[in-house]
Formats: sequence, C-alpha cells, structure tokens
Amino acid sequence: MINCTLIWDLSIKKKESKKALEVLEKALEIDTQTFGNNHESLAGTHNDISTVYQDMDDLNRSLYHLETALKILLRSQASENHVDISKLQYNIGMLQFRLGDNTIALKITQKALQNELKILSENDAKIAHTYLLLSKIYGKENDKTTALEYMEKALQIARISILPHDKLEFQTFQEHCDALKNNQYISSAKAQIVDANVFYSSDNPDRLMNFDEELKKIPSDDIIGRFGLLNDAGSVYSSKENFRMAIKYFNEAIAFFTKNQASDRYFLQQFEHLVVGTYFGVCRVYYRQQNWTMSLNSLEKALEFALKEEQHPLLAEIYHGMGLSYKHKRDIFMAIHYLELAILTATKTLPNDHPRVQIYMENLRQLKPSL
Repeated sequence: MINCTLIWDLSIKKKESKKALEVLEKALEIDTQTFGNNHESLAGTHNDISTVYQDMDDLNRSLYHLETALKILLRSQASENHVDISKLQYNIGMLQFRLGDNTIALKITQKALQNELKILSENDAKIAHTYLLLSKIYGKENDKTTALEYMEKALQIARISILPHDKLEFQTFQEHCDALKNNQYISSAKAQIVDANVFYSSDNPDRLMNFDEELKKIPSDDIIGRFGLLNDAGSVYSSKENFRMAIKYFNEAIAFFTKNQASDRYFLQQFEHLVVGTYFGVCRVYYRQQNWTMSLNSLEKALEFALKEEQHPLLAEIYHGMGLSYKHKRDIFMAIHYLELAILTATKTLPNDHPRVQIYMENLRQLKPSL
C-alpha cells in the first residue's frame, strides 16, 4: 500500500475534507471490487477515511472505519503486525472515550498497551500516551487512585522520551497530573487522536528481532535476496517510525547495491528496478521528518533508475513526491512542473477518473487554481 503521507499532504492539511473523502471512498470502492471486502490493503483506506471524518468532527463514522480497519487486520496475514494494530486500538480507545463509552474505551486501550509492551522499548513515547489515555479514562470513572497510578507511569516515560525534545507536549502530561491531584478533570473534548496515518506493511515487525539470523540464512551469492532483506528491514523500521534505523538499513541496501552493481551473478535490470523502491523508501523517511532537501535528493536518485525503464510502476509517484517536496521548498515553478509530469505519466495507463490521477490533479489545482 502506498504511503498516504505524500498523498494527502495538501488535501488533509488544508482541511479539504470533502474532496479527500470523495477520492478515498472511490479508491475504497475500486479496491473492494478488485480484492474483496477483507483484503488487508483496505485497512489503510478505512484508516484514512476515519482520519477525514475525525477532521470533520463526525466521530461515529470515524469510529466505524477505524473498527473496520482493525477487523480486517486481525483477520488477515497482518494479524501479527502489532505496531499498526496497537495504533488502531489506541485511536479507537480515544474515540470511544470522546464519545463517552468509557467501558469499551478502557478495554480496547488496555489491548493497545499489551501490544505496545510486546514490541516497543519500555520508554517509548507511544506507551506514555497510552498510559495517559488510561489515566483519563479512570479519572472520568472517578477512580482517582488508578488514574494517578497510570499518570505517574506516563510522566515517568514522558520525562525520558518527550521532555528532551518537546517541552510543550510534556507540559500537557504535567497539566493532566496536576489536574488529577487537584480533583479536577480536563475535558475529553480537548483530547486529540494521535497520528492515524499508519504506514501499513504486510511485513511482520517482530521479524526484525531475528534479522541477523535471517540474513545468515541467505546464501552469499543470492544478491537479490540479501538486498531484499535489507530493504524489508528499512521498510519495517520506517513503519515503526524508527527513522534512524530505517535510514541505516536503507543505506546498507544502497551500499550493497553499489558494491554488487557490476557483478555478473544476477540480472542487472532487475537489481536496478528494485533500487528505485529503496530510494523511494528513503524519500518517505525524510519527507515525514520534513527534510525536503534530502527527500528530493532521494527522489532524484530514484528517478535516475526509474527512467531506465519504459514505465516503472513508481514513476508517477516519484514525480508526485518531487512536486510536493518542491512545494514545501516554495519553488512553485518546479512543483507545478513535476505534478504535471505525475499526471502525464499516470494517465498513460490509468483513466482520468482514477483515484491516483485525481489526487495528483487536486494537488496541482492547489498551485494552479485556474485548472
């Protein structure tokens, strides 16, 4: 599934929820007809639709799509993908809390915590937020003792994982703690769902624990296999938002490609086809960190190899990402140029009303209102 961080950069951030909803629902319709109702790729689309409804303050519809996304993942091969599942569970818990159903909110948030404790480091900021939500739920239920216990756990982690980087965010933890101690309560209406734009991946993140062992099992002359495993590690770490480790493995994959590029033990064209995805993966990591220069650098390398093929499947997405990155750098001329190339490339194989084409055109209209 393609990362929606790039796709919805303009339409969601600028609150164009109605247009975003139309495109997403069209995409869901097409994908459902293609794959059926329970294919794991549909979970990401339901998640994105939920985000739009939440932005529109339609919490019941937002909840429906979050719950649908969770059901799909739990029934699919991605059922061991605890990162995405725990994020969905957390966001469902937050929505149920905002809707006033504290019993369900508590149950699903506790499940999220159980998954997080399996896969995240003990001082991960996500766990701090989950403890905070549990504290809010117990506070709303007038169980001050348990609420304070979870609040103290949240603060303990937040001091390590949040305070050094974001004093303002840490202050919200402290304010909730002070309010509890003073027998006050911060309204749940102020609660915000954390980033619901989940990077879905069919890879099991737990396999990273055995990554070195997996690499040892691949024969030294299986260049493509070893390269693919390095790429997979980068992608899964990216999905876990561990950007430092994602870049580490992507860079190892690129170094491996460079070292073996001249080898005659594999089909070079296949290797170059795969490295396009590696550079595109690097781009997404930098884009999500708002490092537009490095994002563009990676996209330019991806483009260099993609153009060696008649129509690489990522070519339109590369042009699209370059357009958005130039937009953030305030180079409107270049942004328009690459968005137009994205549309031109995509319409060679897709109809004008295809959701992908509509996304590109909508982002272009933001820069050229006369279209």
